[in-house]
Amino acid sequence: MPPAPMPGLPFTPVEFDHVTVTPYVNGTGRLAYSIKVREVRAPRTGAAPAKNTVTPAKDVA
Repeated sequence: MPPAPMPGLPFTPVEFDHVTVTPYVNGTGRLAYSIKVREVRAPRTGAAPAKNTVTPAKDVA
């Protein structure tokens, strides 16, 4: 569930956690992406930036 809108902003800022992007080729041969997010929340304020937890993809070739 997205957080409540913030007054005075044209959009609602959010923070995503555990994002997975999966590229694939659809039936017409077009490259597309599937984006999955485990958690959506209101942005944290006054805290240090989150530690980078990106895991590099394994080379399949």
